[in-house]
Amino acid sequence: MVTNWWLWGAMLSYAVSILLWMSVLSKVEVSYAYPFLSVGYIVAAVAGYMLFNEHLSATRIAGIIVICIGVILISRS
Repeated sequence: MVTNWWLWGAMLSYAVSILLWMSVLSKVEVSYAYPFLSVGYIVAAVAGYMLFNEHLSATRIAGIIVICIGVILISRS
């Protein structure tokens, strides 16, 4: 596993995400920042659709819309 570049890339990405999260939390409240993590679900769904030809059902699209509305409402409070 030590020579697996995918593993090293994943660990580096995770380390960068932790540093970015800590930076965000030093500037804004957790109750404001945390809901923005749900944007990752949207990115994952769109990436799955575009890169891996995964099916986006009407239910999934409705869920993505609900997440977007929630993030917009949180950002305005």
